[in-house]
Amino acid sequence: MSKLPKSMQLDEVGIGRISVKDDSKSWLKRLLRRLDFIYRIMRDQIE
Repeated sequence: MSKLPKSMQLDEVGIGRISVKDDSKSWLKRLLRRLDFIYRIMRDQIE
């Protein structure tokens, strides 16, 4: 997976600024953790 460009920031999504020093794996782990968190909240609201 290629590195994200410096200008790319995902503040809108609520993930926060991604530092270029981060390797893509740690970034993916954080993204998955955030998605899992959102999924749990939505699932709780549906039930």
